[in-house]
Amino acid sequence: MALVFLIRHGETDSNLKGIWQCGDEVPLNSHGIEQAREFGRNAAELEIGALYSSDMIRARQTAEEISGISGIPYRGRIFEFRERGCGDISGLDYYGIVEKYGIHLTSILSPDLDKIPGSEPLSEFKNRVISGLSELASVSGLEKVGVVTHGGVMAYVNSMILGKGIIERFPNCSYMIVKKENGSFVKVDQ
Repeated sequence: MALVFLIRHGETDSNLKGIWQCGDEVPLNSHGIEQAREFGRNAAELEIGALYSSDMIRARQTAEEISGISGIPYRGRIFEFRERGCGDISGLDYYGIVEKYGIHLTSILSPDLDKIPGSEPLSEFKNRVISGLSELASVSGLEKVGVVTHGGVMAYVNSMILGKGIIERFPNCSYMIVKKENGSFVKVDQ
């Protein structure tokens, strides 16, 4: 089983403004591109054999920048690693959500997000991420594989799969490593 490096995409203008971008196709800003390039410059020490991304533009751009700098082959997109769809609140900030729906959302993992029209049910999001992780961990011939994904995916893996009650926020272009062991995913110390 391969070690899986979950890498958060680079910064977007929506990240800076606190806007929920969820399923929106929001590209990296210039700082996000530089973050991805910096990750690529330091990626050789990680010895990642192949790189994938979610199908969203900010993740694809990050993966392509990392690959271009590091030489790690970019093998394409995996839908399962896209951010949780948040329906009608996409494009709003915290205060806009409170004003429009009266809900105080502080995490994309909140069960309250299920109340928002058009949102992806939390149970479907969790099943999708677990399916993608299982598939990626079994990529044959690779000891280490990377996937550029989103903060919500990383928070879910960290808090739910790994048994942490605290929902951690991951900075842009940070990473965590997981592996499948005895049928469950465990976090690997960096």
